[in-house]
Amino acid sequence: MKRVLILSTERSTVHALQSQLSEFELHVLTDHHSFFETVRSYKPDVILIDFLLSEKNGGGICHQLKSDPSTNSYPVVLLSEFTDRPERFGCDAIVMKPFNGIELVQSIYQLLAMPKAG
Repeated sequence: MKRVLILSTERSTVHALQSQLSEFELHVLTDHHSFFETVRSYKPDVILIDFLLSEKNGGGICHQLKSDPSTNSYPVVLLSEFTDRPERFGCDAIVMKPFNGIELVQSIYQLLAMPKAG
């Protein structure tokens, strides 16, 4: 079963993701404090990051992840309500909120089908 790491501080988003992504093994973080150590220990196949987090910007976290050679190969989907070019943060895909479950699952499968870097 493919592993998906979710970082979101919004309870309704987490519940929607859990119901839409039942075919994946999910690990949910509701704050960013242990995010990078969780990425390294959990080794997800795909990471979903909510763009707006309560204490930090999800785009900044994505940029930090993609700037680190030890974590830059993890595929990242940003979940965003904004259309102000969130791809500039280095994400591999963007799914607009409110998201369509079918579109989200398709984005994940597209990323899983891509050859791994390195």
